[in-house]
Amino acid sequence: MLLAIDIGSRNIHIVEGEYHAKRFKIGRTVTTLTPEGAVVDGEIVNVNEIITKLRNTLQKNKLSSKNVVFTVNPGNMMSRKFIIPNVKKTETIPILQNEMESLMNFSEPHIVDYTDVERTEEGTFSIETVALSKETIKQYFHIAKALKLRPKALDIHQNAVYKFVLTCNEIDYKNIIVADIGNSYMNTYLFRDRTRVFARRMLINTEQYERTLVSLGKLRALNHDFSLLDLSPKTLSEDPVLENTITLYLSNIVDQLQRVMQFHMSMGTKGQVSQVSNIYLSGAMANMKGITEYIQSYMDIPVEKIDDIADPRVCKMDRLPQYLNAVGALIRLD
Repeated sequence: MLLAIDIGSRNIHIVEGEYHAKRFKIGRTVTTLTPEGAVVDGEIVNVNEIITKLRNTLQKNKLSSKNVVFTVNPGNMMSRKFIIPNVKKTETIPILQNEMESLMNFSEPHIVDYTDVERTEEGTFSIETVALSKETIKQYFHIAKALKLRPKALDIHQNAVYKFVLTCNEIDYKNIIVADIGNSYMNTYLFRDRTRVFARRMLINTEQYERTLVSLGKLRALNHDFSLLDLSPKTLSEDPVLENTITLYLSNIVDQLQRVMQFHMSMGTKGQVSQVSNIYLSGAMANMKGITEYIQSYMDIPVEKIDDIADPRVCKMDRLPQYLNAVGALIRLD
């Protein structure tokens, strides 16, 4: 069994399980609040508090697996797609390292790796390249060591989501969007027939809207029940204060999805490209009641939670949207 840990700005999600013979075996799932201020914009700023929180959580919930994979989405992560010639595998990383460094002008050392490789018609390779700061990587290895865990991998959210989506038969021959709505960021992924062709990250700053709702008496406290809000059109129409406050938050989400739709249509040959058939939501904020209805009222295509494409024979679990990144990280391809 493997521990998959997703440390977010608001919550820490932990899944104990494994992926074997094209099936998930989920043992236990745990969600706990991230220590306040310990993670900012996806980056750990207080490692010791995270270690203490994880140690207590693992002990309290009797999670005994020692192998661990962390799934991350830090604000300092860079992701770009490059076209490179057909070269030996040993030459790929140095080429991508040079390309990324010349483009990004890093102020601190970064580690470069790649996730997707697609051969083009010209015989070159289109490669999704990711750069993480060495300091970020060291932090996670330090956390594993302090907890006496054996680190097996450091996965990124977009890769974890991609691996999970590939287990879903419902997406064959379809164009779909997966929107992972977290506390700090919304990550949006466009898939064409099981191939991820686009990924975008947008800062949504849920906490800003949460603080406003607390001050207006619509929420009792921070980190309490924002994801339990009822955002269905009927409820919002009956509560002007809630509607006025939350509209900007939801509008940002809708605008991002509409941009991805426009990008998809612009990539067609002579304007001929099949429509996006569905949008699937994941992340803790996907649990907000009525959010699928709200988004669908603007998008004119079906909007559902990620559960709706999960094959129950492959993955059967409660609250899949909030655990998606950790569940996807259980899939090890090495």
